[in-house]
Amino acid sequence: MRNGRPLLIAHAYGDRRDLLEKALAAGVDAIEVDAWLRGGRLWARHERRLGPLPVLFDWRRYAYHGLGPWALPVGRAYVRLDARPLPLDEVLATIGGRCRLLIDVKGEGDRSYVAGYVAALERLLATTGPGQAMLCGQEWRVLDAALGALPGLPVRYSLERPQQWERLWPRLCSGFRPDGLCLHWALVQEQRASLLAEMGLPFYVWTVDDPALASRVVALGAEGVITNRLDLLEALSPAGDG
Repeated sequence: MRNGRPLLIAHAYGDRRDLLEKALAAGVDAIEVDAWLRGGRLWARHERRLGPLPVLFDWRRYAYHGLGPWALPVGRAYVRLDARPLPLDEVLATIGGRCRLLIDVKGEGDRSYVAGYVAALERLLATTGPGQAMLCGQEWRVLDAALGALPGLPVRYSLERPQQWERLWPRLCSGFRPDGLCLHWALVQEQRASLLAEMGLPFYVWTVDDPALASRVVALGAEGVITNRLDLLEALSPAGDG
């Protein structure tokens, strides 16, 4: 929470340079970025790379803010030329401490990828001040490794499906305490929110684009709302808050 209101988190606005500037101009509390490991560095994009080619692929339903430059729709999907890759160190430098960066882990999660991802995170964090980045995602092996290797990095486990809750719940009951969770809005209900409150475990909610839904999850205790809509962020922010 910030000044009694939920944190305002711009969903996927860290994935492109133009979107990043829009979110910063809106004065959000945090910007979410999808981050892949490649060549020992972390890169901002939601799309999957097609092998060694500089071509990216994704489904159009995930293009929350349009296809962007150098993109071509192909049925329900699209491809995009990776002409100007955006590294996360540039994202952090552009933010310049004006808000926090929520890094959403992307990738396959095999052992070598996990080790490389955490090493790249460590190098990235060495270039910025403390408290400027957070980690989340559904690649829990990366999150587990980051918890052990990077104690100064807040880690939030992302859950989209009931089966993921069932996997994580026994760990929570055994005393496992990450810094928080990122819950899909469909998982947010009163009993679950009460259990998390009893554990002292805060949660963000994604993806919330409807004001009524935003009000509901905040009433249930959401610490932050992750949304595609900058106008929703503005509506949730009381006038005069910085």
